Amino acid sequence: MIDFNNAENIDRAAKEFVSSHDLLTLDFSGYKKCQIGDEDDIAKYPAIKELINKDKHGEYLGSFYNQLKNEKSLDKENSVYVYFDDDFRVMAVARRSSSKSYVAEFFEYFENYYVGLMFVALAWGLLGCPSDKPDFLIVRVTFYVYDEGKVTRMITAFDVSSLKKSRIDTAELTYKDGEAVIISSTARIYKMLKSGFVLDKERDKLNPPANSSSGSKRRTDNQKKLCKKLEKKIEQNMSLDEAIQAFFDVVAEAKPNDEEMLLFEVGCFSFGEDSENCYFSLVRQTPSPDDEFYQLHLDIQYDICDEVRSLSECEWYEKGDDDLQEHVKNSEAYNVLKDKTIKEIRVWVDET
Repeated sequence: MIDFNNAENIDRAAKEFVSSHDLLTLDFSGYKKCQIGDEDDIAKYPAIKELINKDKHGEYLGSFYNQLKNEKSLDKENSVYVYFDDDFRVMAVARRSSSKSYVAEFFEYFENYYVGLMFVALAWGLLGCPSDKPDFLIVRVTFYVYDEGKVTRMITAFDVSSLKKSRIDTAELTYKDGEAVIISSTARIYKMLKSGFVLDKERDKLNPPANSSSGSKRRTDNQKKLCKKLEKKIEQNMSLDEAIQAFFDVVAEAKPNDEEMLLFEVGCFSFGEDSENCYFSLVRQTPSPDDEFYQLHLDIQYDICDEVRSLSECEWYEKGDDDLQEHVKNSEAYNVLKDKTIKEIRVWVDET
């Protein structure tokens, strides 16, 4: 059994769970597949309507819960699919966004709790994205703890190990009129030292500090205005160096956010019917109101050749890490791609 009062135990259990699953081979073909927002599916599967309207068992507090409750906000370009077993318990939720990436969360049930693993897939064969080099970004693993048939605790481990830290969120639940009510929610950041995990920061997510000048109050930012600024700076005939500079110039203009994260990623992928391309990507991530994240993307695409096929890198940076731009300019990918012809530059914002 997992000791949910021990951060190292939770972190280790989450990593073991991730390592024991091959995400590329996940198969939901035996389950009922229903599209949220599709009137025919809702008519065919009344369980969807129940899922949207009432959190009856406390089982549906995963990353897509708010979207499931607000079906009108979903369109064909941002489709959410729910997979039910024969008893109409949710086994997986997958979202295909217009940004050609996929977000998925699947669930496995156990005697005293069940586990939800959420990940972003830049190439996932089961959702029409065949690739011999799949790339997955594990976002979090959540353990849902039962008491008398209902979930009373949610313990979530986030993958921030690249920062030599661990984040563990804990939420306590109760129920009123059949609805789950979160009575406490705490985020804890631990430093990962040789001697073990040391608590670094702790935040009450339900009761943030009233004084926003303290810098610890959570600030959401959908980055749409930032995206428009970046779009105006981007030209399809610009160089890699110019595109990178445009991204960092715009990010420098953004309002301060203590939870801002920056991502640098390079790799070769194919999406759906598109041919394989090399992607040089920069991302700015900020919190969204439903405890997810908004991401501003800059994607610079190149044609495939032998020289770029082996390029692969993924690095996260916290706010205040001013050396990311220097790291990008000194990377192998930059040196290989800086003089090559850019195929396409894309800018967009999405929500995980």
